[in-house]
Amino acid sequence: MRKLYFLLLFVIPFLVLHVPAAGQDISRPELAVPKVSPSDIVIDGVMDEAVWDQAAEVNVITATGFNIWANSYGRDIAEPEYDELYGRILWTDDSLYIFLHVDEFVDDSTDLYWGGRFVSDQDTFGHWAGDQLFVGLSNRLGVESWNNWEGNPLAAPDGPYHLMIMGDRVTLNDGFPVWVSELDTALIFDTAEFLRSAATWDKETGVWNVEIAVHNPNVKANASVGFNMGGSFGSTAARESSGDAYGYYTWLPHVPDEPFTDPGDLGWCASYIQQNSEYWALLNFVTSPTGIHGADKNVIPETFALMQNYPNPFNPTTTIRFVVNDQSPLTLKVYDMLGKEVSVLINNRVFSPGTYSVSFNGTSLSSGIYFYQLITDNFMETRKMILMK
Repeated sequence: MRKLYFLLLFVIPFLVLHVPAAGQDISRPELAVPKVSPSDIVIDGVMDEAVWDQAAEVNVITATGFNIWANSYGRDIAEPEYDELYGRILWTDDSLYIFLHVDEFVDDSTDLYWGGRFVSDQDTFGHWAGDQLFVGLSNRLGVESWNNWEGNPLAAPDGPYHLMIMGDRVTLNDGFPVWVSELDTALIFDTAEFLRSAATWDKETGVWNVEIAVHNPNVKANASVGFNMGGSFGSTAARESSGDAYGYYTWLPHVPDEPFTDPGDLGWCASYIQQNSEYWALLNFVTSPTGIHGADKNVIPETFALMQNYPNPFNPTTTIRFVVNDQSPLTLKVYDMLGKEVSVLINNRVFSPGTYSVSFNGTSLSSGIYFYQLITDNFMETRKMILMK
């Protein structure tokens, strides 16, 4: 069913994205990405492994909100034509696991359509004329822009570069030649050198899933990696009528719940994944899969609440439960007896109403009394817990 009305929801560890005036700093969103074992994931295009439940979330379009900036052309649309569009991210050793889910409307004007080499090696423009997914990755966020639209493949796997995805083809420029000015020649780049992937789809329902394991040198070093996702709006009807897609979008930057609003007089949305990494999020790699788990989100609680941790005393892990009754930014921190901050479990993140739990690991701390505090715009509560080794 098409969702015409949306409430604001960010279900990721998300700092407020501020698009600054000239000369001001940019605040990048940050995602805590949990670690898993390589044996936990099978790259088959199906998100059926339990570890995906704890993955970092990039919710571009859900039943409760838009976190997308879109530009359309060729035809007017009232909203991006998707029921769902999101990503999930995990890591292991020196690789990222990325799962992308698309649920596109299917009707006379839009559907899942891919051109380019998905159709024929001779369809040399067709990769720009259908549905695309882009995944941007970068170890070098100091390199904020580049001068080609084809994915900046010479920079892979360090980045900044973006993958171009159609159907089960996870590519750099759909495998067509890319002019490399540094070498004064055109080259074809093969993603098989640094990633594995699989995809599933159903054109009758518009559901498309892509699963990727991509090597990245910074992951093993636990250094932050820049990330963004985006794509194009394509359809069979648009290809037949105009020979082109009919719009592009990016996750970052955006104005929450206003998909067609330019977030800062920036111009063309696709530039900010295809040619610029200035607003990309930071992936921070968590060495233990603590995760945040939700329960009973169908019942709207009357108020915020912070529960007593269990077990208490604990060694070395314990679970903290909290109740959310509106979509205010929420922070959960742990302090020692002297008031020194020792852990940030949740940083300015928005949840839908419901009851949630998060694990706290005190392995690196000494035995003693600690305090955990939940803060929102209109609520604050602190509780005591005891680490006993």
